[in-house]
Amino acid sequence: VFATGFDSMTGALNAIAITGKDGLQLKEGWAHGPQSYLGLGCAGFPNLFTITGPLSPGVLSNVVASIEQHVDWIGNCLQHMKDAGKQRIEATETAQKEWVEHVNCVADLTVYNTYSQS
Repeated sequence: VFATGFDSMTGALNAIAITGKDGLQLKEGWAHGPQSYLGLGCAGFPNLFTITGPLSPGVLSNVVASIEQHVDWIGNCLQHMKDAGKQRIEATETAQKEWVEHVNCVADLTVYNTYSQS
C-alpha cells in the first residue's frame, strides 16, 4: 500500500513510478488524460487496483461508501483469483475505451463539463 498524500485525480498515482506491460509508465499512458476501467484498473497495468481512481463514479457520490464498495470489490476479486488459481487481472483496451466514452457522454449532460469564469 502506497500513501503519497492527497493530490486530486492523478497526482498521487503519477508521483509513483508505476510501470506496466512493455515498460509503459502510468504517467506516460495518462499524458493526454487519465484512462481507466470503472476507476478501478487500467489497461496495460495488470494487477494495479485504484480505489475511487480517475473516471470512477465514486467521486460524484458519497465517497466514503464508494471507497468501501471498491475495497470490498477488490477484496472479493483477489479472493476469486486465489480460489481460481489466477495470478493476473487486467482491464482490456476495449472495455477501458468504452468506459471512458460512457463517462464522457454522461459528463457532457451535467454542469461539471461547463466552464465559467467569475
